[in-house]
Amino acid sequence: MTTDCKKTLYIAFLINFAILLYLSTDYTRYLEGITAWHDYLYYVLASISHFFILGVLPLLISLFIFFISKHKTSTYCIFACLSAFSIIMLKIDTTVYSQFRFHLSPIVFNMVFGPRASDIFHFSTSSIIKTSTIIALVFISQGLILKLAEKVQRRISSLKVKATSAVIFSAIFSTQIAFSWADANFYSPITQSINTFPIFHPMTAQSFYMKHDLVDQEKLRENRKLSKISGSKNIKYPLSEISATPLTKQKNILFLVIDSWRYDGLSEDMTPNMHSLSQSSQVFNNHFSGSNATSDGIFSLFYGVNALSWDAFTHYGKSPVFIDQLQQQNYELQLLGSANFENPPFDANVFSKIENLRLHSNATTPALRDIEITDEWLELMDKRSKDKPFFGFLFYDAAHGFDYPEDYPSVFQPALDEVDYTALDDNYEPREFYNRYKNSLHFIDSQIARVIDKLKQENLLESTIIVVTSDHGQEFNNNEKGYWLHGGNFSKHQIQVPLFIYDADLEAQSYNHLSLHYDITPTLMERALGVTTASSDYSNGWNIYNTENRDWFITAYKHNYAIIEKDRITRVNLQSGLFTIKDLNLELLPDAKLNHSIMPEVLQQINKFKQPQSQL
Repeated sequence: MTTDCKKTLYIAFLINFAILLYLSTDYTRYLEGITAWHDYLYYVLASISHFFILGVLPLLISLFIFFISKHKTSTYCIFACLSAFSIIMLKIDTTVYSQFRFHLSPIVFNMVFGPRASDIFHFSTSSIIKTSTIIALVFISQGLILKLAEKVQRRISSLKVKATSAVIFSAIFSTQIAFSWADANFYSPITQSINTFPIFHPMTAQSFYMKHDLVDQEKLRENRKLSKISGSKNIKYPLSEISATPLTKQKNILFLVIDSWRYDGLSEDMTPNMHSLSQSSQVFNNHFSGSNATSDGIFSLFYGVNALSWDAFTHYGKSPVFIDQLQQQNYELQLLGSANFENPPFDANVFSKIENLRLHSNATTPALRDIEITDEWLELMDKRSKDKPFFGFLFYDAAHGFDYPEDYPSVFQPALDEVDYTALDDNYEPREFYNRYKNSLHFIDSQIARVIDKLKQENLLESTIIVVTSDHGQEFNNNEKGYWLHGGNFSKHQIQVPLFIYDADLEAQSYNHLSLHYDITPTLMERALGVTTASSDYSNGWNIYNTENRDWFITAYKHNYAIIEKDRITRVNLQSGLFTIKDLNLELLPDAKLNHSIMPEVLQQINKFKQPQSQL
């Protein structure tokens, strides 16, 4: 009985291992620069060895349980549950990776299950039913797999465990040796596997290969240039004390920020009210966020600093000097987010000095929350102190959730009735999805019209500087690389956003020079708050009306940053130190070299406010 149970579990494991291997092929679809036969061989061996290790855990745990309990039924139940869980988690991870190119992680789980997670992720009823059905079927299938395994084990006299183990351990050994060599020589066709496979931590041996002169010295020098990123959480921000002479006639400042508003989303048909206001504004046609995601995009907007400083600034609860100046100059603050300010934790950095901060909305959908913050702002305007200037920040979320009220006219047709995120893949036709997105923007535009109308009614339009922009863009597989939404790459579809600034003191004008989120608060600090301190002491940007040429800029998200040049995107992973160079359409440039002439300034900008303890 004991032997039969073990054999059954082993056979069931092999079946599940085959399922895991099949699911893992979704990862290899996104490999780049694979041309040589040894690259393909590496990925065959790496897939076998890595997913064998992940898949064998339910077997080992179940065998241990059986060793202790000698109870077959309970052991089978534990094995079935653990195996089903492994398959489900791998399938979820492949889905996440296919759309965003990152894996399940504590950060992702915090976004999904953390404070007010429903503000970030919005799943339709049909998607929930579909997913629940699949999960149930996976669990049921484990019972069928065990029954099949029992039948098979009765007919097989030997399972050849030793031979199988020898093949697996040979694959593991070969994979580790191959990766350690590729890592030492920065051979990207193989080293990209560390980001491609989940929970993949292969062996490295750079010191050994360097000692025996088995490394590419030129590539080693290039990589070291990109790796000189300070890991210090010690910061000096600003670099000098902020000096300001408040203006005699202070202007109100209003930020209208639309989550996930892509660069081509400002138009007469899609956003008629904002388009109308832009005709009297300064419009920046070549504007980029500091990130492809909300957390770092908002960070770059308020601080004017690249988001690689997120951890350090959050660790110390360092408030933006822009917010500090608003408070010092007695501005009334109206901070209203449709989604919450806890996840991402803006209450710990951008708004860390705000007492009684409004953390979240009460409505249950993005569109209703957008109506809620507009209503609240209108009430605040009625109650505000007339002898104080105000700073307003309204952060709209309906476009991020592809949402609008049921009774709102669907202007763009045909449009999806609801979004099924699990259906998004390389072959998905985006037209109806994109039309739903445009309808959500049209709805947000109707809310912003209420804001503009209020300013006009109160005769405040001329005395208010209005900044209208987004935290990041939104992609609909535009590069045909399987990318959807945001957070996955640094092409223009995910980081280029609309921006116009209404300032009645300036003539309406359209600008085509490269402008960045880093430039917005320095401009307001100088023009609206009378700050005389050089922007270089508190920002990576400059006055946005400065049309001086920029040859490159930095954008970042989580553990990745990119150097965006006029013809290329150099993406760097901070954890592995590896980099890839692609053109602006995300086509790999395997023979491209780093632009060495800009690297000293790139590193200076990245480490600008990170200081060793001795310099504080």
